[in-house]
Amino acid sequence: MKYIICGLDRIGLMVAKALIDLKEDVTIITKNKDESDLFVIRDSISNYIEGDARSREILKLAGIDHADYFLIFTNNENRNIEINCRAKEIRPDIKTALLIKNVSYAKIIEQGFDANCVFHIPSIVTLPIVSACINKNILHTIKTRENDYFLGSIDCDEHPYLFNKTIGEIENTYHVKIINHFKPGEEFSYSSTSNNNVVMGGSLLYLATEELNFNNIHENKAGIHFDQMISETTRRFDFFKGLVIPAGIRRVIALYAILILLSTIIFKIYLGLSVINAVYFVITTTSTVGYGDFNLQNAPFWMKIYGCVIMLAGAALLATLFSAITDNIISKRLGGYVNLYNKKFKDHVIVAGIGSIGLGVVKKLHQMRIKTIVIEKNPDSPNIAGLRNTLPLLLGDASEAKVLLKAGIKEAKTLVALIDDDLNNINIILKGNSLNSQLNTVARIFSNELNKKAKDTFHIDNVISAASIAVPHIICSLIHKHIIWAGYFDNNIYAFFKLESPQHLFNKNKNHLLETFGLHPVLIERNGSVLPVDNETTFIEQDQIFIFSEYQTIKNFFNGKS
Repeated sequence: MKYIICGLDRIGLMVAKALIDLKEDVTIITKNKDESDLFVIRDSISNYIEGDARSREILKLAGIDHADYFLIFTNNENRNIEINCRAKEIRPDIKTALLIKNVSYAKIIEQGFDANCVFHIPSIVTLPIVSACINKNILHTIKTRENDYFLGSIDCDEHPYLFNKTIGEIENTYHVKIINHFKPGEEFSYSSTSNNNVVMGGSLLYLATEELNFNNIHENKAGIHFDQMISETTRRFDFFKGLVIPAGIRRVIALYAILILLSTIIFKIYLGLSVINAVYFVITTTSTVGYGDFNLQNAPFWMKIYGCVIMLAGAALLATLFSAITDNIISKRLGGYVNLYNKKFKDHVIVAGIGSIGLGVVKKLHQMRIKTIVIEKNPDSPNIAGLRNTLPLLLGDASEAKVLLKAGIKEAKTLVALIDDDLNNINIILKGNSLNSQLNTVARIFSNELNKKAKDTFHIDNVISAASIAVPHIICSLIHKHIIWAGYFDNNIYAFFKLESPQHLFNKNKNHLLETFGLHPVLIERNGSVLPVDNETTFIEQDQIFIFSEYQTIKNFFNGKS
């Protein structure tokens, strides 16, 4: 297959490198052949075209007449659309893919500008990050009409009690579906039949449902069991129930009302004022306005002292009241501040940073009813408004212990660092681990070098790069649009995708798909129900088949080369 890639930002560069590693024919269009980032692939590719991809001549020179895919990854949405339109003028049948920053533009670009694939990176990476928040072994959450299915992977070396157990024993004991057993040093094969034994150095790819409470496998004195955490974390947690006026403001108002009532009675009795005049005099005195129409010039000495006291007390109470109201109004504007100090949190997720990816993550966590607290350092962040009246927000620096403690770090289940600074994210995780050693931790790391070392060096459970999640998804989505998850195992790309049962598969079974096409069917969606695929299952019209396979096999199947 021939690919043309325009734009070498982080995503474009990593897509190019991945395609080159897959032995695909790649041509790069760049405005500057001397860009520093090109060194990553410079030795692997010779097809560089320097120029503006909006130019017909440049596109012709890049070989658009015989290319299969044209990937447009510049950092300017309008330029991407212009390049797409120019490419379609030359080759109406070429498959194009664009990156966008605003997900609301996706349908407009697909329908109005004839783009085959439109990618919004935050949308691609949100569910994998949310899945990692639930448990460190979960790669992705698969949404179906009936259940949420969790696609996960475990390293067999971390669970030696699984050695020499058969796949069938593990499935029956833990009520999970083992999709594949990756064995060290062996080429990919579907070695997950029930009689195969688990070996050292391998990994298991599994599928589980929320109802089965499949989670961390661990060993204890009573034997092996799975933590039953998912149902607890998905319990309804309504932070805003009954919230009307903050308690501090209510207390100040109550004290001021008592002061007015007591002083009104005293002035009515001892100064002979009517009730309305007494109230008027008290308010002008406590607010230090003092018009002079009523005064204490001829009052007894003790009453003058009392007048001084209520002036000072009234001024203090009003200053406190106005300050509290102002703080509350500002906090409401910043997205619904909640008094965290009066809430007890347990088994919740703390998310530090609400950039474009962070905002999507916290919204999805809230949608899944997983209790979440957000920490944001910048009070002027434009994404704060997106949390209004949905999630509790704590303004502060998540790398400071006092801020994490206010967010309930000692009782938290997961800490997620999604700030646009690799070292700061690592620092936040280190601080969180020092306060709660049992935390499940997730950190977003941009740098490939840091990404490789951070997990082992800093004991981070999940080190996530948006690019590393998005790249295999993008590459597989070019072949088939209904990709659910794509990722790397043993330096190869694998994908989990949905396929509407084609006519040539009617009345065929799992073994036919495996032997003929190399595809591994795992689930089928039939008449609104999702069912596991076994050796007796045959496919019928309107079945939606959930399939796992590696990149080359998927490519051959959809290109008719199987």
